[in-house]
Amino acid sequence: MFLLVCLVIILADSLYYGDLTLWKLWELDMDWSDWKVTPVQFVLYNVVPGNLDKHGTHPHYLHALINIPLLFGPLGRYTIVLYCIVLDSSGNYYLNLFFYSGFCTHWAVANFYASVFGNRWGQKPSIRNASALAAFGFTVSLAALSVFPHQEPRFLLPLVVPCVLLGANGLRHRVGAYRPLLTLWYVFNVGAVLFFGLVHQAGVVPTVRWLGEGMELEESTSEVAVVFSKTYMPPRFPLLQAAHGTGHSGCLHNRPGVRFRFHDLSGAPAPEVGKKLTSLASRGDYLRGVKRIETLLVAPRHVARQVEADAGGALVLAPLRHSFPHLSVEAPPPTARVGDAVAELLARPAAAGMAELGRELFEALADFSLVVCRVEVAPGIKTVRVQTERANHS
Repeated sequence: MFLLVCLVIILADSLYYGDLTLWKLWELDMDWSDWKVTPVQFVLYNVVPGNLDKHGTHPHYLHALINIPLLFGPLGRYTIVLYCIVLDSSGNYYLNLFFYSGFCTHWAVANFYASVFGNRWGQKPSIRNASALAAFGFTVSLAALSVFPHQEPRFLLPLVVPCVLLGANGLRHRVGAYRPLLTLWYVFNVGAVLFFGLVHQAGVVPTVRWLGEGMELEESTSEVAVVFSKTYMPPRFPLLQAAHGTGHSGCLHNRPGVRFRFHDLSGAPAPEVGKKLTSLASRGDYLRGVKRIETLLVAPRHVARQVEADAGGALVLAPLRHSFPHLSVEAPPPTARVGDAVAELLARPAAAGMAELGRELFEALADFSLVVCRVEVAPGIKTVRVQTERANHS
């Protein structure tokens, strides 16, 4: 059954993400490159240092100490735990929990391995049960994923099942008539839903949907180059655009005749984003007589402001839309200036400082938004006209 499920998943991934088609299967005309085996692709991609540098590198302990608490909250850890290995009257080692307040999963895993290596042979725990399977699955998977220097919380989603099996009972621990960990579990999940569902990277999908449906374009516009900076990978499905070379047209397109090209720069520094925008805007300016190309920047408001400042007047950014709230924890907006302004204004008379304080707070809140800016080359800036390959061959 396990092998059958694996084959079905490999087939689905290869049909959706790879070059495999039903016609190739029918004709048996395929090669190894048509198949996509996700675990193999994951390893092959992450073992190349250059690939990881594009996404950032992290310490190897990040999964165990940061990402597990971030994903699972009190289910994945205890806030304060003290273990002591003691020897009981029969000579068996076990873990004596002195202070129980977090790390449910870590405690259960440690308790299992202490029994495996510490107890006598006849009293070792069985490995043919759900707890043993969950413990081995949790530790082996966590250790394997921690080897790679690029570590994101989403990589640990397969550990949900072993975490529940190992730590769920720990949440029901009573302190008198109360179950504080269970209450903390509810609070954590409600807070996580509100933060990750409504605030964290919340402006990306509405912005892409607006690009495909709500943005006003001139009739002569045939291409829109959209640069994303300091955001998660933008989805393309809201645009309802067919892939290149499929031959589809008409009803599937929100904007027939307009091709959107996404340039995901993720965490690239502002100077690099400015160079990319300058290249795209210059290309659009050069081809203005042939076709109209729009260049847009989608980024947190403070990032867009920094990109324009670093361009040294070479680019003009005109805001078209703001999506609030939006927060990228990888690039949070600067708030130190707001604290300094508040401290300075508190020293002034209340009537004299309230208006200025209100403006500062409004500006600070506005930085928690995702902005779409139209990018143009500043007047008087000469662009480099590079001949196209077709012109060179003509």
